[in-house]
Parts: sequence; C-alpha cells; structure tokens
Amino acid sequence: MTLGHSSPVSDYIMRGSDGNIVNIEKSRLENNLRIMIDSDLKFSEYMHMVTKKANGIMAVIRRTFSCIDFKCFNVLYKSPVRPHLEYGVITWFPCKMKDIELIENVWKRATKQVKQIKNLAYLERLAIDSS
Repeated sequence: MTLGHSSPVSDYIMRGSDGNIVNIEKSRLENNLRIMIDSDLKFSEYMHMVTKKANGIMAVIRRTFSCIDFKCFNVLYKSPVRPHLEYGVITWFPCKMKDIELIENVWKRATKQVKQIKNLAYLERLAIDSS
C-alpha cells in the first residue's frame, strides 16, 4: 500500500530463491491488529465488516431465544456483540454521520428483540434503556 498524493507509482519486484523475478502486488487494505485501513486512511470497510459480524451474532441470538427480557438482553448484547463494535474504537472513532448510523443500526435492531419495548419507537427504546 502506498500513501499520499505524490507517492511514486512504481512496481515492486522480488527475486525468488530459484532466481525468478516475482512482482509484488499492491494492497488496497492493510490489516493491523484486526483493524483494517485503506489507502485513503479510512476505516469504512472495517466498520462494515464489524457491523456485519455484530448483526450476524444478533441473528443467532434472535433464532435461539424467542422471548428476551431486559436482563437477558443485557447479558446477550454486552457479552458477544458489543466487544466487536468497540474493539479499537480509539483508533477508528466514527466521526462521519454515515459511520455513526451504521453502528447505531445494530443497536436499533438489537433493541427490537426485547419483548417489553419492541413496539416502541427507537428514541423511546433508547430512553428506556439508558434509564
């Protein structure tokens, strides 16, 4: 991966152990400690990957439990789902509205699974959960 607007556009090659020349491909994404960053120093693909993983875990919870109350929801959300959303948040802190909405959609979907509040509007579910 090359960074910057004035970075040279050159091909990198490597000589193999048998003497053959091998071209080294440029990568568009770089993975460091499970956090992916692209050549524009953006984390959007990483955020899509994380929210997809969190939504998948919530789908397993939804299929496994037919009726979830507040106490059960807190345990089921905070243990397997939330760590995926919060890992490395200091590095990729979402500052764009589209990134914030992407992560918040996981929470919206998750709170719909609590039987006492599933018929309420999202802002009402949020107010009840934070109290």
